[in-house]
Amino acid sequence: YRPGPRRWRRLARSPLSPRSRPVAVWTGDRMLVWGGRLDGGFEDGGRFASDGAVYVPRTDRWQPMAPAPMDSNEDARAVWTGARMLVWTGTAGAEYDPAGDRWQPLPPAPIVSRRGFSAVWSGGRLLVWGGHRDGEALLADGAAYHPATRTWTVLPPSPLRPRGSHAAVAASRGMVIWGGCCEDSGHYADGAVYAP
Repeated sequence: YRPGPRRWRRLARSPLSPRSRPVAVWTGDRMLVWGGRLDGGFEDGGRFASDGAVYVPRTDRWQPMAPAPMDSNEDARAVWTGARMLVWTGTAGAEYDPAGDRWQPLPPAPIVSRRGFSAVWSGGRLLVWGGHRDGEALLADGAAYHPATRTWTVLPPSPLRPRGSHAAVAASRGMVIWGGCCEDSGHYADGAVYAP
């Protein structure tokens, strides 16, 4: 969509198979799309992709990405660092370098696997927080991934009750968490700022 002339243009056909819930980031001149759900049902965990593609609006062309070293899932999150796309699924992660069309797995995170978490890029770090374990308790912890050193650090304890499906935005090298769900089927109307 171009706001100036108020016009829509169809994109060139993608090399990717139909899917829902892929992750995408904007690099400044192209869109990186990866992963997603390949089937329509929600039973038995579903089938997920590990492929992706790069779309360049200026040329209206797609280019397939190299295969990723992991599969996607319902909860995959992606951020743009300014040079790479970082993807974390709640259980595994990887960095994608579009200049070299290469993936590199992230080291294991120092927190338990999770779903319904938040992920933001802030101050040179990927910050992940909250969520829940499959069928288990909600979580109120998180970790920061530092691409420069390829290390994770655990975030300090949060003043918030455990939650998932909350809003999170990057702010002042940290993040703001607000809302979320669900203890005794209730939603939250509170939040906190993490300021390193």
